Amino acid sequence: MPTDRRHRRLIRLIQTVVVLVSTVWPVGLSVWPRPGQAMAAVFPPGASGNAALFAAWQAGAEQVMAFGGWPWVVLVRSDAPDFVGQLHHAGAWLVLRVPAAGAICAADTPSRSPLTRFP
Repeated sequence: MPTDRRHRRLIRLIQTVVVLVSTVWPVGLSVWPRPGQAMAAVFPPGASGNAALFAAWQAGAEQVMAFGGWPWVVLVRSDAPDFVGQLHHAGAWLVLRVPAAGAICAADTPSRSPLTRFP
């Protein structure tokens, strides 16, 4: 009897892990930031828009597209492979991929906006 109970617990544990992985994995892949795509950089709540903008620029943002719903959320883009790490080093708490923002902002902004940094 005790081994049967342990066996059932082990099966339930394996089932739980499989369900969690199969649920979390696709969500994680859909929000994982990739170089060259629009990203939402979330800085500490309460940070001013100027501080968030400066931190994103200092991290090497090639394009700052817009602010999010709060001033400490900045939509940025860069082709640098280590850009996400640089954003974290500059103070960003969270960096998420924002696929729709890139298409919307690219269609509405001129190619040489004042917030775009060129080499």
